[in-house]
Amino acid sequence: MVGGANLKITALNPTPELLASGYNVLSNTKDNQANFSIERNAGAAGGLPAGPLFSAVVQLDSAKQVVYPISVNILRINPNQPVCMGNNAVIVPAP
Repeated sequence: MVGGANLKITALNPTPELLASGYNVLSNTKDNQANFSIERNAGAAGGLPAGPLFSAVVQLDSAKQVVYPISVNILRINPNQPVCMGNNAVIVPAP
């Protein structure tokens, strides 16, 4: 979820590394939210790849010098185990 109604997530794309590692990915976007699910294929071995798992395409309005907070919330993980949730930001500098 990205803070700010004047920012829209138009696409959330899994990285080639994530797809090549044997996982199924479902995602959708609506306004300033993106939801996704990552499931291991039956024959997949190993964990998630290191590094980025997704790239997001965002549409900004004409605002300048703005910081949009981003948060990642984990709703469910199976099997249950500790997960590092995260926060970050999209920074729009002055032209």
